[in-house]
Amino acid sequence: MTADDVVASFRRLLQGGLPYAKDRFKHLDTSTKVNDRTVRFKLKQPDAGFLLNLGSRRSSGELGPSCYPSERAQARFACGSR
Repeated sequence: MTADDVVASFRRLLQGGLPYAKDRFKHLDTSTKVNDRTVRFKLKQPDAGFLLNLGSRRSSGELGPSCYPSERAQARFACGSR
C-alpha cells in the first residue's frame, strides 16, 4: 500500500463511506501525500482517538483500496479485517 492508496481511501471514505466509518474519522479535514510512504492528516480539531482508529483492525477493512462494498467479502483478509 502506498501513500496514494491511503489518500484515495480516505477521500472515498469522506465522500461516501459507511456512516460508522465516517464517524470514526469525523474530525479529519484532509489527507495529503508527502512522499510515497508518508501521508499528512489535517484534523478539524484535536481528536484523541484518531490514531487508535487509524490503527484499528476494524478500520483497516474500511480503508483498504480493494475494499469496495461489492468486493468486500472476497477482500476481507486482504484488507486485514475480521
